[in-house]
Amino acid sequence: MAILAIKPSSASDDFQFQDASGNAILQVDGDGSRVDYKKGISEKVGTITGTSGGVTVDLSTGTFFEVTLTAAITTWAFTNVPTSGTACAWVIKINQASSAVGGTPVTWAGDGTTTGSSAIKWAGGAAHQMSTGNSQIDLISMFTIDGGTTIYANEVGKAFA
Repeated sequence: MAILAIKPSSASDDFQFQDASGNAILQVDGDGSRVDYKKGISEKVGTITGTSGGVTVDLSTGTFFEVTLTAAITTWAFTNVPTSGTACAWVIKINQASSAVGGTPVTWAGDGTTTGSSAIKWAGGAAHQMSTGNSQIDLISMFTIDGGTTIYANEVGKAFA
């Protein structure tokens, strides 16, 4: 694999990507100390395969994922996790169905147990419990730095309605 390197001629020169109108989209300080995203950061919602039973989160497709529950989720798999030594973080938005009387459950591995080949460690030591109200939304944040052997998870918000 070849690497295309484009760099400023000196540390005092900045590097920019521009849009068709010549406006800066991305600027990197010449010494590499700062990256400035001139128009913000946005990305497509990543891919979760399956909506019930076992689901797969493909980390090569993004860092934000969404799933609407149609039946209980009992297993999670995380694919295309970067190798150990590379930090990887993502958010999962879980939507309770509008007709989820009593709520559709979501099971996570936690407290040192595994989901696939990954141990999920939850903030506070207890795995997330899905909100049970119709159309409620829970947000989960996860990250790993060891290739997915250990995934650290935190409930960002719960029962958004």
